[in-house]
Amino acid sequence: MMFASQFPAQTTISRLRNHPAPDGQDLAWPDVLVQSRYRAIEKSVPESSFALFTLQSPGEATLRVDGKTLKICHQTLCLINPYQSFEYRIEAKEAVEVQNLHLSLHTYQQLMSLMAPNQDRLLESPHESMETPEWSHHLYYMESPLRDQLNRYRQLNPEDFLVGIGALLQDLYRENEHSSRRIPSQKRSTQRELARRVAIGRDLIFSQYHDPRLTLDRICAEVFMSKFHFIRVFKQAYGLTPHQLIRHIRIIKAQEYLKAGHMTLEHIAYKVGLQEPNSLYPLLRTAGVN
Repeated sequence: MMFASQFPAQTTISRLRNHPAPDGQDLAWPDVLVQSRYRAIEKSVPESSFALFTLQSPGEATLRVDGKTLKICHQTLCLINPYQSFEYRIEAKEAVEVQNLHLSLHTYQQLMSLMAPNQDRLLESPHESMETPEWSHHLYYMESPLRDQLNRYRQLNPEDFLVGIGALLQDLYRENEHSSRRIPSQKRSTQRELARRVAIGRDLIFSQYHDPRLTLDRICAEVFMSKFHFIRVFKQAYGLTPHQLIRHIRIIKAQEYLKAGHMTLEHIAYKVGLQEPNSLYPLLRTAGVN
């Protein structure tokens, strides 16, 4: 396990692969955690290992993956599947603290294989049992247990650090699977496809909640579903309607800005995607904020 205070140069990133060719032109992805501060940076990853991104300070970063532009903040966790290509960019007035964990394909498979229901299979044929789970969502809330574990990289030995990360990722992955299975369907393939489409919609909400132009029609056009079908399947999967999730995220962000104490209420309203400043008051009242 490596720890770094800077991202590698673009020339190095462009050579990193999960299975390097024997000609020596490529490099194998290492297990590495990068923690650094940037005001401006742009990187392009042609073939990722498993990657985790979050911010440790207020600010914003942009990732482009699967043709979608996603924005993350320090309350957002972004997960990238192995073999995906993506671009990463920060442009800010003040330096933003970045935390980025890459796991080699082998380490990722080992950690996630602990989810296998049959432990005997792991003992009898551990290499054959290794699979590469894929994440249907890219964006998640940055829950405290995972942030705390990421911040313990200096205190723990590398094995204990990675085992702790793996356990938390497994819990998150199981939640994804449970969401998928809550969608009624006689065919598992249909269930998975519907879960994939509402996952894209959920990522759009997480990423673009602050855009007042983010409408249900726009989300449904992205996922090729009718409005009412999308609402129904989304609620089956997540227990909330898309509108309720957008409102929930806006409340969390508004509370964060209020706590920081350096924005007017009007500015906060616009920052969380409200077209009218007066709309902020009823939103905060639902959260019990006076």
